[in-house]
Amino acid sequence: MISVVELLEFAAEMAEVLMEKAEKYEGDYERTTLGSLRAKMDEQIMKISDIICSKVDWDREEVKRRLIHVANFALLAYYKV
Repeated sequence: MISVVELLEFAAEMAEVLMEKAEKYEGDYERTTLGSLRAKMDEQIMKISDIICSKVDWDREEVKRRLIHVANFALLAYYKV
């Protein structure tokens, strides 16, 4: 089970990435559809799959960052619903 501390660390990383991308997301969020967010999540998941399946020694930090992007897209979709 994930501890509260681990959950808070994950949420902090999500917030950090959102702050990095704030300018890119600003204004775009209102126009983005749920379908578009799903497509962006699918794209990140495919990239993660490609990394894991194609490399013996894959970069865990890159995969973790892409998972953070998926979580952020899911968060945005959550608030769209």
